[in-house]
Amino acid sequence: MEASGWKGRQGTALLSDAENAAYVRRSIIGMAEQGCAAVHALYLDDRPVSMQIVVRAGAVAYTWKTAYDEAFREFSPGMLLLEDYTAAFLADKSIAYVDSCSYDDSSYMAAWTERRAVADVWIDARRGGSLAFSLLAFLQKRYRDLRSFGKSAYNAIQRRRKKH
Repeated sequence: MEASGWKGRQGTALLSDAENAAYVRRSIIGMAEQGCAAVHALYLDDRPVSMQIVVRAGAVAYTWKTAYDEAFREFSPGMLLLEDYTAAFLADKSIAYVDSCSYDDSSYMAAWTERRAVADVWIDARRGGSLAFSLLAFLQKRYRDLRSFGKSAYNAIQRRRKKH
């Protein structure tokens, strides 16, 4: 399902790389056997139309990989499934919080309005540091700043279009 849609066309679907796909399958199966992973799915006539991989670490659930059948895009199968697994998360007292693993709060993930700040910490383990590490850290920071600016500008344009 994922490979047949836009993720497949962009090369980000799990099946885009056979080695990565095999690794993820083994990992998810292993985690599921320990109760640390599950796949939530929405079916129509015994056919999956939307799926979400959820992994767990203690009391935290992570919505990691999602896919939907683009033939049903008009019916928002991803959003319908989000409503189902959100209800399941809220009913599960063992879950303290959920991380969407998404920077994007302009699409269907905007349904989750409460956000928890998450920080990346980069540590150069070399004594005295290194120029390469400093450069990479600098570039990563600039990339994130530029991405955030781009999303803000895009969202502002979209809001203006909706007003007119």
